[in-house]
Amino acid sequence: MYGAEDGEIEEGHELEEDELNAIVESISSGKTVAHKKMQFQAFCAAISHEDQVHFVIDYLCNVQHAKTNHSKFATAKNRILAYRVSQMDPVQQKEVLAEGFDDDGEDGSGEKLLTVL
Repeated sequence: MYGAEDGEIEEGHELEEDELNAIVESISSGKTVAHKKMQFQAFCAAISHEDQVHFVIDYLCNVQHAKTNHSKFATAKNRILAYRVSQMDPVQQKEVLAEGFDDDGEDGSGEKLLTVL
């Protein structure tokens, strides 16, 4: 699977190997749908902190680590994403909802995807 040395998320926040493996095992994908000569495919992963979004993206982009059904992600022209995760705020010591999106050059698409979540 993915080694702990690959899992550095941000300074002072490093994922344990078990947590990395759990994230990787949680990645799933939907059917590919064709629309106007384009193909779309959804991916989902169980994460516990918004910092883990980049880990999932990096994992899917790395063809070496990608599972067979994730191999098209690395070569996709646009990777539009949205996320919503309930996480612990270390300052307030309570659960907060963190969300975000990336349009990847397709204006408004990530924000629209976030509303679906």
